[in-house]
Parts: sequence; structure tokens; C-alpha cells
Amino acid sequence: MLQLLSPLALAGLATLAIPALLHLWRPPAKTVRIGTLRFFTGPTVRRLTRLRWRERLLLLVRLSLFTFLVLLLARAVWKKEPTEAAQRWVLLEPNVVLSGEALKQWRDYKAAGFETRRLESGFLQTAPPTRSGSGDVTPTDLWSLLREADARLPAGSTIAVFATDQVRSLRGERPTMEHSKVEWITLPLPNESLERSWIESVSLKPEAVDPARSLDILIGSTSRDHTSRAWSSVAAQGGKTALPALFKPWALEIKQNATEDFSGRLIRPNGEAPNQPWVASSRPQPLRVAVLHSADRAEDARYVEAAARALGEIAGRSAVPTDAMRADWIFWLSDQPAPPEILQQVSERGSDLLSEAGDTGAVSSSPSWFAAGIAAPGADIFSNEISLNRRIPPDAAGAVPVWTDGWGKPLLTVAQHGRGRVWRFFSRFDPEWNDLPQSSALPAAIDSLLAADPAEPLHDLRLVDPSQTRPAESRMSETTPERRLARAPEIVDLHNLLWWACAALFVLERVLSLRGALRVSVAPTPTERTAKPALAGMSQ
Repeated sequence: MLQLLSPLALAGLATLAIPALLHLWRPPAKTVRIGTLRFFTGPTVRRLTRLRWRERLLLLVRLSLFTFLVLLLARAVWKKEPTEAAQRWVLLEPNVVLSGEALKQWRDYKAAGFETRRLESGFLQTAPPTRSGSGDVTPTDLWSLLREADARLPAGSTIAVFATDQVRSLRGERPTMEHSKVEWITLPLPNESLERSWIESVSLKPEAVDPARSLDILIGSTSRDHTSRAWSSVAAQGGKTALPALFKPWALEIKQNATEDFSGRLIRPNGEAPNQPWVASSRPQPLRVAVLHSADRAEDARYVEAAARALGEIAGRSAVPTDAMRADWIFWLSDQPAPPEILQQVSERGSDLLSEAGDTGAVSSSPSWFAAGIAAPGADIFSNEISLNRRIPPDAAGAVPVWTDGWGKPLLTVAQHGRGRVWRFFSRFDPEWNDLPQSSALPAAIDSLLAADPAEPLHDLRLVDPSQTRPAESRMSETTPERRLARAPEIVDLHNLLWWACAALFVLERVLSLRGALRVSVAPTPTERTAKPALAGMSQ
């Protein structure tokens, strides 16, 4: 069934009247040749009764060309109802390049009748990239996509997933597959993805806070077994600077710009800077922070307020207490959800709202840990593992995990809400719940949130254990009726097909038009056909 994603573009069908009127009104073309007896006949009077369709094939081609162009603008797609027969899909993660053993396995699946599709929403059919491609795999929410694929497929289907086993692609809880069996083929990462370091921010402390004028550099590093960020404080002057042992083998290069600002980048000991861009310094601006809490969360609020006050010491960024209506950041510490007026404030002003665990009655006391991932400036060694004693089950639908616990479950998530962002902390700022409130990392962790960008974690190269890449199997017994999910219809994008149709119709229209013009130019006019017998009689 044809479906339009932008139906307002159908207004363009009004353009069909233009070629129709031209073909209906335009009289036959006449050729006047010098020396003929054209003026022997009287003038032709155009009457409405002489209107008729001319060059009907050319008109049909032009009308079809206009129609296909309108469908292209309306983003036409074809919706196929889901079939009940078991399906077999190969899902390829975007930007992967198949080679070696992975390419051989894909050919085996293809020979077995598997359809190759892209591992992204919609699951469009595709051909495997084997010769070209960046090889830098874009982070994908694999668990969410597998849930969507399982909802589309009937019972007894098989999915072969060709993807990397990186932590950044496995968010939230593993899905329970109700209809499909999943076979996972792990793709190797390129050698340049073994380890990566980068500068996340360069902050110049104001003179009132630091008369010596120093720079705070937030440096991140990642490998296949860890990802961490740590601060380093250096003098605000140009040149090369050695970094603490935590950041080896990298050094730091600082340059002063004409505007008295600074930029920094990481360099190798030999002076090379492979894929290391210059990062300009920024001057921390005061933040308006509102901490709202219920009576039983006064202790939680005390820790958060103390961490906010400490921001001026660790990053030169002062936090000014204010009310929720004027705040840049709102901490909502209560069992009850945030009221609608605060959510409206977040959406309209672009503020950030962070709420902690509410009273859900489902508190988990399983010991674990989590990584805040930020070290205080000047720290040479930093252990970012913080004990976690209590938490509530995560509700991470539509949100991006920022912190995860030792079991890989989201502990802090962020989601867009209008112009602002809503953060959920599935624990509390309470020493009985975790060790973060009494840790020196709390101010730095909150500072990282205040300046956080919830973009995809492109730098995270950590790998997971192979057992973590297996979706959970359905727990239904043989006596339990199958729980059928509402499977979405398959959407076939007609974009490329419509482009090719428009190109073919345009070429055909040009051929018919030029052929008609050529035929008119060589054919005798009606006046010539009338004049020829008269000329023959005169010559006799």
C-alpha cells in the first residue's frame, strides 16, 4: 500500500494543469516558407470548437513526469503488511566493511536464503560493503533495534547480526526475543581502534579564582578494557608541557591566540599529533542552580549543594543559587515526580532537570559499582569505581545512558525534553545508597554533567564479554500461550526508484518532443498542399 510521509506535497499536483492546457489550446504548428502562396487563402479563425487533445503520447509522458516528481517530494513509501511465514535476516551494522571470515560467513547466509538488511530502524535491504567504507562503525543502539526487529518478524524467524561487540552499542537491558533466534557474528575492529585519547575541554580560570592563570584540561582516554576522563592543570602559557604518568605516552601543546585565549592539543613525544585537533579554551560562566527537595531528602540536598559550591575551586565555575524559574540546572530530590510547571520550564528555557530515585517500592540492594569517570585536577592516579549499595530498576526508554553500573545497567540517563534535557539518576545522593556523596569525585562528576553533551559516545572503545552479546531467550513454557507483539509493517523506501523513473521519463519526453518538432519542420503545410494544384494549372 502506497503511503506518503509528506502528504502536503500533493499540492504540487496542481502543476498537471500546465501541460494539459498547453496541449489542449496550442494550435498545430505551421511553417511559413518564403515564396509560397500562403496568403492566397483566407485567415484561419480560432474557435473553441476546434480545441482538442494533440500529441497525446507526449502529454501522457509529461503528466507522468510531473506526477512522479510530486511523489518524490511527498516521500512516497510502500507499506507491506507483515507476513506470517518465518523470515531469515542478516542485519549489518552501518559503515561496516566485510572481509575475510566475516565475508565468507555472509556468503554462506546468503546462499541459505537470508535477506541482507541494514541494522537501523526500518531494516531496509542493502548490499554488503566489501571494497569501500570508512570502517569506523557508528554507535548503534543494538538492543533497541533487536526489539524492533523481533516485533516485525513472525515466530520461528532467525536473525544473523553482523556487529562489533563494543559497550557503546549495548545500552540498557538485553531484550527478550519472543519470535526470533539471534546468531551473533562479531566483526573485528580496525587496528587504529585499539586505543584513543582526546582533549574534551580547555578551561581558563578567571584571575579572581586563580591569580597565576592556569588552564584546566579535561583529557579522555579509552581502550578495549576501560574508558576514563581526568583533569590536568597546567600553566596558561604557550609551548609543550609534560603530562602526569596517567596520560602517557601523550604530551600537551599549548598555543596562545591573538585574543589572549588559548588552544591545546595532544602530541606524541616526537612532536607528531595524529588526528588531534586544536581545542580552544572557554571561560566558565556562572551557572544558576536550584536544588529542590522534600523534607526527607534534606541530607541529599546538602551533599549536592556542597558539590555545587565546590565547582569554583575545581573548575573556576561558580554556581549561583536561585529559584527554579530562573535556573540553568534544577536538581529535583523527592519521591514524587517533578511537577508539570517545572517540566514546562525545562522545555521552554532549555534548562536541565536531574531527578534521583523516587519511591517505587522496587529498591535493589545487590552490591555493585559504577564509574563517574572524572578525576580532580592535578590527580595522577584516579580510581573511578564507586561502590553502589542500592538502586531502583532503570527506565531508560528513549534515553542515552551516561553512567552504568557493574552489570551494564543504566544508572544515569539523559533525554531531550523540548529545548532542555531531563536526567534520571536511578540511585540517590545518600551515603547509604552509594559512596558518591562522600567521595572527592562528586564535585568533578557534577561539573562534568553541567557541561555534558549527550552526544553519541564516539570515543568509547570498550569491548564486552561474548556472553553479553546474546539476547535473553523467551521464558514462556509450552503451556503458556504465545504473547504476540504488534508487528509493524515493512516500509519500502521508493526514493531511488522514483528518481530513476523521473530520469527515464525526462529522456523519453525529450525524444518525443524533438521527434515531433522534426516531423513538423519537414512536412508540407496545409497552405502548400492547397497551393500545389493551383500552381500546376497555371503552369499549363
